[in-house]
Amino acid sequence: MEHNDITKMLQAVGDLWNSKLSAEITNKLKPAVLDDPYQSTQISDIAAAFSKAQGEFPAIGHNRDNTFFKSSYADLHAIVSVIRPVLSKNGLSYTQFTVIKEAGEIVLHTRLMHTSGQWIETRSRIIPEKGDVQSYGRAVSYHKRYALMGLLGLTASNDSSDDDAEGLMEKHRTLAPSAPHHYDPKKQSPTTITPEQLEELEMELDGFPDLAKAFLHAMKIEQLCDLPQSMYHDARRKILERKKTITNPSK
Repeated sequence: MEHNDITKMLQAVGDLWNSKLSAEITNKLKPAVLDDPYQSTQISDIAAAFSKAQGEFPAIGHNRDNTFFKSSYADLHAIVSVIRPVLSKNGLSYTQFTVIKEAGEIVLHTRLMHTSGQWIETRSRIIPEKGDVQSYGRAVSYHKRYALMGLLGLTASNDSSDDDAEGLMEKHRTLAPSAPHHYDPKKQSPTTITPEQLEELEMELDGFPDLAKAFLHAMKIEQLCDLPQSMYHDARRKILERKKTITNPSK
């Protein structure tokens, strides 16, 4: 084999190697593409429409009362009644559906869609406390409300003119007579749980009145809204542990 032939062969091998190496580097530098994305490839149109819609959403008031916890909240119907005309006006709509994963997890998808075909969504895993339809229904309803409000950036208040969360919580506190251990914001100043954390605990204790009473007694508070925020995570963990004992006494 002549020297020129060997040179050409080595050059070809070098070119092939460089080509493969370049392709490998290029693929690694490409942005990762999710197999199950949370938004469409383009979102410029939906972003512009959603920006207008957010400026038009009216205040959402509470329309439901939780008599046991002496608090109020906005149910899904109240939220949808307020947002649907504004969404439609701006070419927006939404859908909520559940997907069962391979491992059996139930995941709620809340998707905001635009007439352009663009979309964005959020997801939350649903874990019913019991295996009955009522527990599943409560869990789905709860997640639907929070997922929709979270996706759209909405908040609900018992008084649309009151932007102070502490003021809203204080209204709940005055609904019941004071007790010796009742939290008095004028004499004490711990940071109490937020309205969102309050509703989370109410949902967890829904259907467990004896556990709720025992919890209030153990925490030495008259109402859930008096719970210090520093105790929230530990309190919720204990509630979940106790619920497992109640629903699965053999475990």
